[in-house]
Amino acid sequence: FAKVIDFGIAKATAGEERERTLATRIHQVMGTPLYMSPEQAIGSLDIDIRTDVYSLGVILYELLTGTTPVEREKLASISIADTQRLICQSDPPKPSARVLSNATTLTGSASFRPTDPRKLARTIRGDLDWIVMKALEKEPERRYQSAAEFAEDLRRYLSGEEVMAVPPSLAYRTSKFVRRNKTVVAAGALIGLSLIAGIVAFAWQARIAQKRADDLTQVTAFEAEMFEQIDPANAGEKLAADLRIKFAQSLHKQGLPDEAITQRLQRFDADFKQINATDAARDVIDQNVLRPAAASIENKFGKQPLIAAQLRQSLAKRYLDMGMYDAALPLQLAALETFRRLKGEDAAATAIARFNVGTILQQKGDWAKAEKYYLGALATARKLGELDSQEALSAMGNLGVMYADQGRFALAEPYYRQVLEARQRLFGNDAPDTLLALQNMGSLLRTEGKYVQAEPYLREAAAAQERVSGPTADSTLYALGNIALLEQARGRHDLAEKQIAEVLARARRAYGETYPTTLLATIILGDILEDQGKHAQAERLLAGIDAPARQTFNGDNAYWRGMLLCHLGKARGAQGNYAPAEANLLEGRQLLTIPHAAQEVGDLHECTQALVDLYSAWDKAEPGKGHAAKAVEWKARLTTPMPQTAASATSSTSPRD
Repeated sequence: FAKVIDFGIAKATAGEERERTLATRIHQVMGTPLYMSPEQAIGSLDIDIRTDVYSLGVILYELLTGTTPVEREKLASISIADTQRLICQSDPPKPSARVLSNATTLTGSASFRPTDPRKLARTIRGDLDWIVMKALEKEPERRYQSAAEFAEDLRRYLSGEEVMAVPPSLAYRTSKFVRRNKTVVAAGALIGLSLIAGIVAFAWQARIAQKRADDLTQVTAFEAEMFEQIDPANAGEKLAADLRIKFAQSLHKQGLPDEAITQRLQRFDADFKQINATDAARDVIDQNVLRPAAASIENKFGKQPLIAAQLRQSLAKRYLDMGMYDAALPLQLAALETFRRLKGEDAAATAIARFNVGTILQQKGDWAKAEKYYLGALATARKLGELDSQEALSAMGNLGVMYADQGRFALAEPYYRQVLEARQRLFGNDAPDTLLALQNMGSLLRTEGKYVQAEPYLREAAAAQERVSGPTADSTLYALGNIALLEQARGRHDLAEKQIAEVLARARRAYGETYPTTLLATIILGDILEDQGKHAQAERLLAGIDAPARQTFNGDNAYWRGMLLCHLGKARGAQGNYAPAEANLLEGRQLLTIPHAAQEVGDLHECTQALVDLYSAWDKAEPGKGHAAKAVEWKARLTTPMPQTAASATSSTSPRD
């Protein structure tokens, strides 16, 4: 389970929830794009030696063709988001095809050896093509699993032996097509295209009925993967863009002058902003895709309960990812019951299902029940000797965060330490998983007020991130930002301001003024300035990023917009600008109570206290206008126990990653 407790943003490290936390980490990209694997491009924590295999594959591709799979010129002209999509979704041509299709490449690659370009292509075609393409697979599990395995296949090729790399199957190529075109497929669901309808209706049921059990399992996994491709945010964005294009085409067909069309489109844009396209897409996907799929499982697979359970679990994960916890819970509970009955209480599948139920309950805010399921999953992992499995580490991480959210630090701290030690043991000291756990450990200690103990963790994490990822990587900037927060907590505001100013300068140089990391650093600097009584300076700084923050920090990242507004409201209130301060604080506090926003109870308390202070000061300035009563009302909320919400939940695996 993950949450924001500091400048860094929590990350998941296992299962589907890895992707959800990527959003909260604001699309960290670490590495050189030309040689970057898809998991690096999206900022995934699923980075290991197979990522190095991918980079080695790029180098071999370049040696054979004279160019990288993604051309340098193309990357130079596109945005970071487009770069990520290109790396993750675009399959490069085989080296032999690239040699034949690119005149520049022909000259460049052939010039290094006394061979005709066409003869070079014939030499590469076949085994060398498949060796390179296996190293460049988008999915790490389909690549060579180590550099040694990669080298062994090259040795086989040079020795004239049969190589391990083979062309992908038709089924795999089909699944890759769907995966590459998931936005089109998702948008198609919204307008009723037959492709999605076929997937949801289990159109391949006839094939399934004729296959053996192992084939059935493979097809079920494929179906589950199809569900995972449904992305409401992408679908909503695609739908909005498509509607705008069609509206513009309609206006042109009417023969309206360009000026009138521009005005109509501007009104369309303004009106459409009043609609949350993601929510609209989510509702349509639920009603037309997921709900019919859930209803048909029993009819289609009633005689194959394990397959039905797997599909219910896949649907539950999709609902969880969409923030629809009430829809996810009964599906996951039904899957758990099936696994318990057919696999046994202590089966690995049962433990995973228990963990998933705990995740949903934690997101719903039912911490007591979530704790029970997590502890049950851990007990099974202990019996099976799998306490170092990803699921077990996830359960420990979730428990740690849950206890920390409740202020039960004595219970939280051991779980944080166990996760850190396990990652050090499994992945090494410089692995991304380990560095995030190290940073989280320091952040937890800082939250507890154990500043001396926290400092070595945070400084070690920052130094390692800079060494491994570079001075401007998001992970490095987050780690340096955490040191600024530590200094702020210790009351050393001059050091805190200097530290966060350096982070902000690096972010601005590398990414520009409106990049999410730049905005985060600006918010932290504004808070530090406010702490020093530099109210006017803080107001100017924070007011200047209000507009881009509203565009950037939504959904699970709304926490940061809430913090921005709270700090801005405090700065304005301190200068006697009570009405705008009130508006800022009320809006900011509301954002900090969104169930699936990554917030801390401490931040909510700070914003509430700011409202008490505002109304008290306002009453002194303008007595008799009801401000005193509001101060009393908000003060009462400070002493009221916080409801058990999923306020800190943005993922379901590891603590504060």
